[in-house]
This record gives sequence, structure tokens and C-alpha cells, in this order.
Amino acid sequence: IYGGTAKLARAKPGDEAWTKVNNTEHSSFGDVICNRDQYYAINGDTEIFAIDGDVARSASAPLPDGLRRQKQECLYLVGSEDSDRKLWVVSREGVDLRPVHPGNEDVLHYGTYGFQVFEVYLGTKRWKEIKNLANRSIFLGHNSSLSLDVSSKPRCKTNCIYFTDDYGEGYWYMHEEEHTEFGGKDMGIYNLQDGTNLFSEIRYPKSSFILISPACLN
Repeated sequence: IYGGTAKLARAKPGDEAWTKVNNTEHSSFGDVICNRDQYYAINGDTEIFAIDGDVARSASAPLPDGLRRQKQECLYLVGSEDSDRKLWVVSREGVDLRPVHPGNEDVLHYGTYGFQVFEVYLGTKRWKEIKNLANRSIFLGHNSSLSLDVSSKPRCKTNCIYFTDDYGEGYWYMHEEEHTEFGGKDMGIYNLQDGTNLFSEIRYPKSSFILISPACLN
């Protein structure tokens, strides 16, 4: 994904230049994944494209409005990483600048307050919301996201979403305005099953020298 308009390009070992992916002129893309040896990308309208060589083709209908809690969200593609290799879309809510006090645009902030996870059935172009990942958890970041079986990891919580602060626009706004209590600190662990928006927040102290949190959790 490249450029201010978030278009697609591809390259393979030995290529001397990147090649633009066609049929993407009217879309801006948020994430890309390789799942079952096939590359997929999702655009801002929640439409998923399969990438075959230099061409992208529509592989799913957009997320139905009836399943969607809100349209201001950040979208991630995640593979289930099990034998079924399901394709999931994670919708992150709250990653947008908004007034601290309603009606007052002078002071803005941002912060994640919810998630939705959907399984996409590409053959039928159907979407289904899921709230139980069984023994798995999802790790989200700007560069890549993944799911892992954490049942044998006593320090990890199952059926949770671990997330880092990857909202660059909001972070730099907070940094320039010196709102240090917000910028770069939107990290936490979200319990997917109870649906009550409970977070175990992870915060750097205000004196931290780290300018922005890592984009990907390892």
C-alpha cells in the first residue's frame, strides 16, 4: 500500500521496480494479507479484493450496514491461522479525532473503545460477526496482524484483541498540540466475548521518551 491515496503495487524477488495493481483506481486500501496463498486487500468501503498478478478483482460484497455499528473505523485483515485458514476482518472503533467536550472543537482526542470481528465467506460473499475466538487471540498493528492459539501461554488471555496505537494522524496532532496524555498511548487488551468494552489499558508514563508505540506486536 503506497502513497497518500493508499493504492496497491506489487513486486517479487528480482524485480527492479514495483508494478501498480490495476482496477484499484477508485479505492483507497487499508490492509493487505496473504491467506491460503492468495493476496487480499480491503478498501475503505469494506470491499475485499483478490490480487492476481497486476489485477485486483472484487472478492466480497461490502460489509452490510445491518452488521456494522459505525462507519468511522480502522479495518484489519487477519487469518485464523488454523487448519481452516478463515479470513477475518477486524473493525476498530474510536480511531478518529473527536472533541474531548462535545460541541467544542478546540481540543480533540482519540482512543479505541470497541471492536467487531467478522468472518468473510468469499465464495458466497457473506459476512458473519463472531464473538468467540475459542483459544485464540488477535494481535493488531499497522504493519501486520495475526491470530495465535494462546491456550498454552499463561500470560496471554484467550479470546482477546491485543492492540497498539497505530493512528499516525491523531498521534502527530496530539504531539504538536502537546496533549501528551493521548498521543501514542492508545494500547490495550480488549475482551471480545463479554462485549462490554472493558479494557486492560497499557500506558507509557508521561515522561516516556518513546515518541510512538510499535506498529506491530511480536
